[in-house]
Amino acid sequence: SWSGGPPFTGRTALLEAIADAFDHGPVILWGLPGQGKTRTAREFVRLLDGRHRVAWPLPGEDLGRLRWEYAHMARFLGDDRLLDDLHRLVATGEVDAAFLARVRSGIEAAGSWLLLFDNVSAVADIRPLIPRGRDINVLITVQGDPDGWQGEGRLIRVSEMDGVTAVDLVD
Repeated sequence: SWSGGPPFTGRTALLEAIADAFDHGPVILWGLPGQGKTRTAREFVRLLDGRHRVAWPLPGEDLGRLRWEYAHMARFLGDDRLLDDLHRLVATGEVDAAFLARVRSGIEAAGSWLLLFDNVSAVADIRPLIPRGRDINVLITVQGDPDGWQGEGRLIRVSEMDGVTAVDLVD
């Protein structure tokens, strides 16, 4: 589920900045741990509910798990050969870069996908997995400094809430 946690409040300007940047390539939310990047990204995706054929969260903090989650998106591409190959990969316990590239190509051809790469450490970890194309939206959350992310998408800093918004959240 895209929702969960305490009610989302504030951050209207941040959500608007994401919306403004969203149709121009990947949007990268960055900032210190605990500033609300994941919560903001999930709220943005929730607000877009139903606008994409598929919306998929990917765990960036565990590259092995991310690769398997990405591979499993093949189930939604309508390609029987790709699905057969996925079953073979599951049986062997290994997912290879060539298969992931085929999944990315399938997503690009299908369109109407939204991917959330959450808590990614390095752009090199996901660069080959980022689909491009019509009606493909990618949201990425990154902890810390955005070094290495310049040129990869629109960088938007997430910082701590102002005092008034934080009080509204607690009340």
